[in-house]
Amino acid sequence: MPVNVEFPGHEKELKKLFDLRRVNRKIIKSLRHGNTDPVRGMVINVTRRIGAKWEQNAPRLTGTLASATRERVDGTEGLVFIDRGVVNPVFGGKPSTYGPIVHRRKPWIANVVRRDAPGILVDESKKFIRKLESEYESAK
Repeated sequence: MPVNVEFPGHEKELKKLFDLRRVNRKIIKSLRHGNTDPVRGMVINVTRRIGAKWEQNAPRLTGTLASATRERVDGTEGLVFIDRGVVNPVFGGKPSTYGPIVHRRKPWIANVVRRDAPGILVDESKKFIRKLESEYESAK
């Protein structure tokens, strides 16, 4: 995610936020590569992919709202959310506070849920079924 050049003097703070977002994506992705059961693997993949779409579609002025996107997977539950600890270094304010207000004008989260999530769920469900079938065949 590039730093917005329209806000000189804030490049360092914005880069730090974008770096935190990248670290979160790497952590979620690395969960999938460990020894994990098929259900947890599917939840990780769905959460990661929906989080990526959420970030990609977030409205941008400074990029702080997009960079505040986080994913978390606990057991077989995935969550995509706006990190409450992020503060916009250019204008102040927290994306977790102004994000819902921005969403009323440009409902990017609702669009991801309506437009992107169903296809992601179908795709990951197919992968899950193939994995189960493969494991069943190899266990015969």
